[in-house]
Amino acid sequence: MFISRFTYTALNITTPHMSGFEAARRIRNCLPDCAIVILSSRDEQFIAQARKAGANGYVAKSDAAHALVQAIQSTIKGEEFFVVN
Repeated sequence: MFISRFTYTALNITTPHMSGFEAARRIRNCLPDCAIVILSSRDEQFIAQARKAGANGYVAKSDAAHALVQAIQSTIKGEEFFVVN
């Protein structure tokens, strides 16, 4: 099986076929060095689940315009980025 090497991925929690949490777990298993940022319309409700799923970052969609680029840059460097309103 061929798997591309991604530097980062940004995931929505709610998707049609699989939750963002499940996708994060699967990505973390296959690509342990990939930075994973989860986006949510809920501010801090799912941060603990995001961490448990292996995410390096969590950004509320209400902050996405300001925080997403910063989250990606931070997590690529190996830092965590969890925004709480």
